[in-house]
Amino acid sequence: MKKYIYLKTAHIFFILLLLQKFIMAGEPNNHPTDILYPADTIKGRAVKSESKKIAKTDSTQIKKISSKTILNILNGVDTTNRIVSWRLDSKSFNLEVVEGVDTSLFFPHLFIPTQKRLETITSLGNMGAPLQTDHFFNRNRNTPFLFSRYYSDYESGVSEHKQYHVKKPLTVLNYTMGGGSSEAEQTLRVLHTQNVNKYLNAGITYDYFGTKGMYKDQKAKDNFFSLFGSYYKNRFSFQGTFSYSRIRNQENGGLVDDYDIQDTTYNETTLIPFKLKGASSEVKQKSFSGIVGYNIINRWVKGRDSKGNQVLIKKTVFSVKAMFDANKNSRTYSDIDTSVYKNFYINKGITHDSVMLLTYESTILGEIDQLAKFPG
Repeated sequence: MKKYIYLKTAHIFFILLLLQKFIMAGEPNNHPTDILYPADTIKGRAVKSESKKIAKTDSTQIKKISSKTILNILNGVDTTNRIVSWRLDSKSFNLEVVEGVDTSLFFPHLFIPTQKRLETITSLGNMGAPLQTDHFFNRNRNTPFLFSRYYSDYESGVSEHKQYHVKKPLTVLNYTMGGGSSEAEQTLRVLHTQNVNKYLNAGITYDYFGTKGMYKDQKAKDNFFSLFGSYYKNRFSFQGTFSYSRIRNQENGGLVDDYDIQDTTYNETTLIPFKLKGASSEVKQKSFSGIVGYNIINRWVKGRDSKGNQVLIKKTVFSVKAMFDANKNSRTYSDIDTSVYKNFYINKGITHDSVMLLTYESTILGEIDQLAKFPG
């Protein structure tokens, strides 16, 4: 009988011990322990150690950043800048960060954009006249319209037009004039752009190059106008530019004889004879370029915000883009004096020739983002 009671009691204690293990499982052991450090043995005082708390990051509590602007797309851009600018590379279809506004007035005496690359140029000697760079490998040979090839250095291509993202409305006005009143050269540049919100930007640019000419019949007036805009929000993106240019130049055909400049002195340059008397040319261009993109597949990637906090950022895995370009180019040449021409086809009393080129180009592409980094 005693043996049976002993076995029954031992069984109950064993069950209670197991229950204690399950009940107390997972609870932290916060019982204070007295640790006696060697430095404290002199004073015979025990120092209590501070318990360290290990914080575990819960992925469900990390802030997710899904809203995207152009600042999240551009690589290597300082988001604290008041002016951020970029342009589309027509070959790789990548967005390249460029300088917004040259506030340091870099070489202000160089007016033509080609001169900003520190390249010498060859021209007819007047502002707004046809020109080409002396750097052989930098000459523009990809101009679809042959007759506007030597005016292309005055402006950038419509598909590569500069876009902006600004924190406050930006207006730039630049005007220069040089020479006497009878032969003055003038340039004018106007830029205005502003953000409607952090996703949408719009702006206009206007450039003018003109001169009355040093010699007879050299008057030139070049006008370039552009209207541009961009919209980048979350999955959807768009940027486009519409441009219109009108270039008017008088044509004198060159000197009748080099003797009039090399071996003779004239009181006025207007007295020097030239081959053409009433000839002029006009080059026009209307262009539109736009690119639309949509992110189809996205993924969440861990990153850091501006304050150093860990966040989840939505990255694009696969996107689709569509690009459209339309250009209309024309050139008109007229002359009221036909004495210098040898061949006549329609009218011997007047010359009026014109040519036009109309082009359309559309491109659709898909982009897959690199998911992992590989060496090499």
